[in-house]
Amino acid sequence: MATFYTKWCFSGTSSPNSETYTIDGEKITYSNDVRFKYVVTEKVNASANTSTLVVDKYAIFYYTWDTSAHWLDVTSRSKIPSSASYKSETKNIRSSSALDSYLWQYIGQDSFVVSHNVDGSGSTTFTGNGYYTGGSGTTYSKSVSATINLTKINRASTITTSATTNAGKLFGDEVTFNITKKDSSFTHKLTFTSGGTTYTIAENVDTTASYTFPIDLIKNYPNAVKNGITITCTTYKGDTKIGTSNCTVYLSVPDEYVPTCSLALEEANETMLELGWGVYVKSKSQVKGVITANGVEGSTIKSYSSSGNKQSFSTSEFTTGFLIDSSDALEFKSTITDSRGRAASDTKTIVVIDYKPPTINNVQIERCNSDGTLNNEGTYGKAIVEYSISPINDLNTKTIRVTYGDVVKEITPTEYEGRYEFTELFSGLETTGSYDFIFELVDAFDIVPINYLLPPAFVTRSFLRGGKGVSIGQIATQEGFHSHMDSEFHKNTKVKNININGLKIEKMNVGGWICYVEDEA
Repeated sequence: MATFYTKWCFSGTSSPNSETYTIDGEKITYSNDVRFKYVVTEKVNASANTSTLVVDKYAIFYYTWDTSAHWLDVTSRSKIPSSASYKSETKNIRSSSALDSYLWQYIGQDSFVVSHNVDGSGSTTFTGNGYYTGGSGTTYSKSVSATINLTKINRASTITTSATTNAGKLFGDEVTFNITKKDSSFTHKLTFTSGGTTYTIAENVDTTASYTFPIDLIKNYPNAVKNGITITCTTYKGDTKIGTSNCTVYLSVPDEYVPTCSLALEEANETMLELGWGVYVKSKSQVKGVITANGVEGSTIKSYSSSGNKQSFSTSEFTTGFLIDSSDALEFKSTITDSRGRAASDTKTIVVIDYKPPTINNVQIERCNSDGTLNNEGTYGKAIVEYSISPINDLNTKTIRVTYGDVVKEITPTEYEGRYEFTELFSGLETTGSYDFIFELVDAFDIVPINYLLPPAFVTRSFLRGGKGVSIGQIATQEGFHSHMDSEFHKNTKVKNININGLKIEKMNVGGWICYVEDEA
């Protein structure tokens, strides 16, 4: 703890020693002299609020006139505090020369019990005094005094709580506190700080207290479900503050404090919005989702997650691609998470109506007379189409259009699929001519065209006028042999330079007959 030294005692020799030495910081200048040392250590008794100060006493007798051993009675004494009486001890010690092994010699030990202040602090005064009697009968004495600061004893009471980390306490629950005090006269004040405000739980508390933490404190803890609140216990003796101790109360936000989440869906495709049908259509509609979310009691929204139409999104607003599947209940689900890690979800379903592009199954122009009577050699034409259009709850548009040159005939059928014969005829279709027609099936989204070639009129056999051409089943219009009817050959037939469906065929078996095909090229 501390070491104290007296000065050298003057021995009364008539002249200084010609050799000087410094021993533990103090120079000796005379041939024989005595010095005293006091080593003070402290033993704290916290329960008694005291310290025991132990004083170990030493002396040195320095003699240089000769090297013989000399002995001297010295007395060393100490007291704590300064108002106390000395404790004294006398011992005959041997002289030391230079710095030999007899330098400091042990005299004895004193001990003193010192009380601390009520708050555990304290100080006291130490006084050490040593003396000896010279050969002339003269007593030589030196003293040393110092203030000693005692080790402070923690006298503050300790506090524990029922709301430990695993206790499952919630905001709004009652929490109990137990206090262990070190003096029966101590009282206590319990406080905590939350959201920058200091709250007092109780004052003049003896050893126990209870407190219900208000629900509205939840707003001060937006980032976690379980929160630690430091409770300060201040110990007093009367009006004197002794010290403080702490404990931590763990409180969780009740389960019902969750964020809110609402998902709204609407059409996002411009074409569908312009049509204004108010329905979702497969491969034509897109969905816009808007999430409205709010935290609770101070929490904030940290993340968004949505899914639907086989897509995923991570923002508060999203727009899908074109809807992939038709469905009576296509589901969209959105989940949000707040700063406490709590989640909320909302799910919406929509009906998606099936859609397929318009389909033309078959088209035909039939030759007829002006009254519509079929005639293979007629110069009028009746348009016939077999078709299919997706109705979309009977909202889809439907148009059949047939074009020949500058002539356009267009109708709106009553049904979304079936066979339709135009009542308005095309005219001027010569029996020897071929004519290109364009059929178009039109709905709100697509136009599907198909070309149709009307051949010359039907006859069993026709010879090309002014040329070398024969046609079976149709008026001859070009050189060569042309069959426009199903044909069967009943004898072995050898044909040269023939192309069947674009493929050169060397040999094939037709109905049991061998047909040889040769290419002379």
